[in-house]
Amino acid sequence: MMKVVKELEIQTAKVKEAKENLAKLEASYGKSKMTVAEKQREIKALDSRVKALEKELALDKTLAEIKKDFVGQNQSVNH
Repeated sequence: MMKVVKELEIQTAKVKEAKENLAKLEASYGKSKMTVAEKQREIKALDSRVKALEKELALDKTLAEIKKDFVGQNQSVNH
């Protein structure tokens, strides 16, 4: 009878340890998931910033071309 009780105690201890390990893994997985979500938000923000900078760059090029044309036309009129 004592042997059965002892084995049940051992099994109970193993189950408790397994539950603790599972809880640790779930917590780690949750943190990992949060980290992935944070990185995805960072990537999305950086992607938006890159697109905004590309638009500014395109606008700067266009403005430079307009200025160049305007200066060229202005010099033609003056000569």
